[in-house]
Amino acid sequence: MIGNKTILFSAPINFGFSEAIKKELEKLNYTIIDLSNITQQPFRYNGLLQRLHNCYRKAILQDYEFKKILRARAHEDYLNSLVKIIPNCQYGLFIRPDLFPRSFIENIKSKIQTFVAYQWDGLNRYPSVKDYISLFDKFYIFDNKDLSTSTLPTTNFFINSEDVNHYFEKNEKAYFIGTYEKKRMPNIIKLKNILNNNGIDDNIILYTNSKTTKSEIVNNGMHCIEIQLNYKENLANTINSAMLIDIHNPIHNGLSFRTFESLGYNKKLITTNKTVKKYDFYNPNNIFIWDEKNTDEITDFLNIPYEPVDNELKEKYDFNNWIKYIFDQKEHIPILLPN
Repeated sequence: MIGNKTILFSAPINFGFSEAIKKELEKLNYTIIDLSNITQQPFRYNGLLQRLHNCYRKAILQDYEFKKILRARAHEDYLNSLVKIIPNCQYGLFIRPDLFPRSFIENIKSKIQTFVAYQWDGLNRYPSVKDYISLFDKFYIFDNKDLSTSTLPTTNFFINSEDVNHYFEKNEKAYFIGTYEKKRMPNIIKLKNILNNNGIDDNIILYTNSKTTKSEIVNNGMHCIEIQLNYKENLANTINSAMLIDIHNPIHNGLSFRTFESLGYNKKLITTNKTVKKYDFYNPNNIFIWDEKNTDEITDFLNIPYEPVDNELKEKYDFNNWIKYIFDQKEHIPILLPN
């Protein structure tokens, strides 16, 4: 018998996202079978060629998930053995399903009544995921160029149920956190200097395990971390900051979590993603789209007060509505993508 609001769940563990989502599902009274950590099982390359291929994907394609995919494939037999003991579930939610071998998704499908996937990266960044789309009842994407007859629209979201009142160490800094990517470093450095010249201090945190890139980060006056912050630490930094920075990856046009955190926590945002202008919550008093040609306008933006956003519009992008929407539950607000 299918359990009432039982969900088979998996999401990348980066920056504690999977744990944060799991906590929100628990608050919504879901019984969770969590597979997120399975892709982190110990792994060894099967040879030098595979190791070099992974290095190539990281250095050239900025694909930091390839090793996780290899790890999951190496444990394919173990994963498929789990199918026998996982109970029937009313729901299934796999964020980045390509982190699992396709055979496992095929085998587990029969145990899930409503089986949904969400790819929170562009399909062309991880093209192997295209082979998974047909395995799900619904497959959601966040970039309108990936829309097709086989995919459905949604966006990222913000988590609103945390008690934000205890984050009281307010500062006037601009906050950015992310994984080091060489191609976006020039923009990060340039924007940091622009803000500093306007009297705005920054809290820019980049994650890397490379000694070379660590030196580059530190020498440019930024913070380097070798262990990813958990979501609660990131949330504290977000809420305590005066504004947020979003340097998006040009491989896709989907809006980052940083964009929706700025909406949910009433923060000003400076972003390089021009697509945000097409969304219903866009307000030039709150969101500055920096294209390097309009640097002189940043000073005026910094001096304009934040303009509160209507609560109903914020509710649309709250995780509570997001989960109702992707499972097509009652009383949800549809989350569509702009043309």
